[in-house]
Amino acid sequence: MKYKIIITAGGTSERIDNVRKITNSSSGKLGCTIANKLIELHEEKIDRIYYVCAKNSIKPNHEKIEIVEIFDTQDLEVTVRDLLKNYNINYFIHSMAVSDYTIDY
Repeated sequence: MKYKIIITAGGTSERIDNVRKITNSSSGKLGCTIANKLIELHEEKIDRIYYVCAKNSIKPNHEKIEIVEIFDTQDLEVTVRDLLKNYNINYFIHSMAVSDYTIDY
């Protein structure tokens, strides 16, 4: 059996309005390191890694890694739910720095 894995990395941003946002400075380095190490040690056992990250995150580069870019916590939730619904995910590694709050107006 080959494994399907989700790895989240980097940080999220939350829009305040059309001009401003609250963000964090998470680089995605931890998630990238995890993805690269999994490929290095277990490439033959991996079918696909879904790498969910912010646009400016550090990203691994390998044919078995699919980059899925998100912006805010709502994008993250929708993306992860879709991946879990549509694929038989074997492992989920959540290393993303997710915003603690969103603006409600």
